[in-house]
Amino acid sequence: MKASSRGLLVFTLQGERYGLSLQDVLEVIDPSRPVPVPRAPEFIRGVINVHGSLVTILDLARLLACGEAAPAGKFLVLDRRIANLALWVDSVEGFVAEEGELGTDSPADELIAREVRSGTGTIRILALDRIVNRVEETLKR
Repeated sequence: MKASSRGLLVFTLQGERYGLSLQDVLEVIDPSRPVPVPRAPEFIRGVINVHGSLVTILDLARLLACGEAAPAGKFLVLDRRIANLALWVDSVEGFVAEEGELGTDSPADELIAREVRSGTGTIRILALDRIVNRVEETLKR
């Protein structure tokens, strides 16, 4: 096991704490009403315009099958090198340094890369590559 000290954006979803690397998030914005996409899977809530680019809004709670995001939540706009996606989450706690020993066991949920212990509890780190793959696979059907 190896110690780490990278920055994380910590957010909540259905009472659980999650995190993303700061370098993966372009910005955090207040939610606006997305334009629906006909025949899209239920976890795709629509698209919005972010600085002149269409960004797909992904209801992360629906994708993880744990409910749906709070209407007054936040949109986490991902770095465009990853995908033109924004994750709809319940709230943003803030930024923390990723610290502590990283476990070698894989979490049961394939969309979670690993769990990290911080001074305020456990943070589930999302596997963005797997999330993007799941979205792409679903859209191909």
